[in-house]
Amino acid sequence: TEASDFGHEDGYYLSPAIFTNCRDNMRIVQEEIFGMVMSVLTFRDEEEVISRANGSTFGLAAGIYTNSLTQAHRMASNLDAGTVWINNYNLGPVELPFGGNKQSG
Repeated sequence: TEASDFGHEDGYYLSPAIFTNCRDNMRIVQEEIFGMVMSVLTFRDEEEVISRANGSTFGLAAGIYTNSLTQAHRMASNLDAGTVWINNYNLGPVELPFGGNKQSG
């Protein structure tokens, strides 16, 4: 898709992007990207996910997708993030105040 397809030929725009085969040491994983970007990483268990997520210097928001609401609530209570979304992401009015933790605070 080209920016000109949407009438944005005078700016810089990124189409939604999903990056797979990501590793923890990649810049795209380590930094907060404000845009339609998803970095996909594999994991062995819940403890690894929590440890890796909390090991970040950022903590604006987190998203958990699971069939188990019990698991989602357990994980959310252990994540060091300002907002934790369960089975959705970034749903809320723009007027709603929000804040993050660590370098995102």
